[in-house]
Amino acid sequence: MIDEPTMAPDTHALLNYLGLKPRFRIDICSGIGRGVPGTAYKNMLPLYVKSRPSCKTNMARQVARPDFIVVDTQAKIVDLIIEFELDTNPKNLIGNYFSVFLAEVYKPKNEDVIYKLDSNRTAHFLLTCLDHRGASPFEQAAIEKGKVVAEWLENASNLLAGTERFSNIKKAHALAGDDWQQILARFTSLVQGTCPQLFQSSVEMAPLVQTA
Repeated sequence: MIDEPTMAPDTHALLNYLGLKPRFRIDICSGIGRGVPGTAYKNMLPLYVKSRPSCKTNMARQVARPDFIVVDTQAKIVDLIIEFELDTNPKNLIGNYFSVFLAEVYKPKNEDVIYKLDSNRTAHFLLTCLDHRGASPFEQAAIEKGKVVAEWLENASNLLAGTERFSNIKKAHALAGDDWQQILARFTSLVQGTCPQLFQSSVEMAPLVQTA
């Protein structure tokens, strides 16, 4: 059975397998961080709009709480944001996807460092996976709805991503299906093209390639 405590460690392992550079750190919401030592941050991974004189509390500025974030510990930039979802309710998918577009900074609860979202680097992914469904129209209805919404979100994000007037997100993708391994394969291709700065080059990774 696919659940978020499975999706998070799988994604963590995949990014490291792809050659995540040492300067990048993975943070995972504590609610789904089981099995990934050293990555779980207390309660949530809060994204905020910047401080304003009228805002006396962080809670007033908090606009999103994604599940998975990759930060550049040297440049203090958020490079990758991931939201995992199991429900294909359009309201939940749209809310989880677009709330991130409002954000300007990420401030973990257990440190004083502020990481900025950057329209030249920050990418956002929504990964939605249901348990494998049967072939009947009734059994396929939920996942087909998820695919329809994901396709719409993907197209709508093109109007907002990459434009500083609208957001600090460079590129955003929404993937949905009932085969987690297929979703991971699609994510692999997209994240390597969208966030090449995260990974070692082929030359740097050469020693990791096994030879006969």
